[in-house]
Amino acid sequence: FVVKEYLKLLQDRVMEVRKTALEYLPRLVEKGDRFAIRAVLTRMWSDISWAVRLAAVKSIENVACVGDEQALLGLIARITDPEAARGGHFWVRGAALEAALRMA
Repeated sequence: FVVKEYLKLLQDRVMEVRKTALEYLPRLVEKGDRFAIRAVLTRMWSDISWAVRLAAVKSIENVACVGDEQALLGLIARITDPEAARGGHFWVRGAALEAALRMA
């Protein structure tokens, strides 16, 4: 019950709330929790904020198990993230690539 209520924070209208909720989520769920994985992937795939998508990429590694096909597909999709380069670096794309390699 608590986790399901916590996951509602990932849908908050305030970007910082969504980002912070993603950062703390791995501390609250068991690795492999399907509800948490789906919620993180939703943010990873559809959030308008690049910072939230980046937090989701980092979170999925700690929520999903190595080899989780759904998580890997989500990470692969983020390798082509539409973000603009920030400081000459594509943060979401780079993090997604590195995470996918570690989780494969």
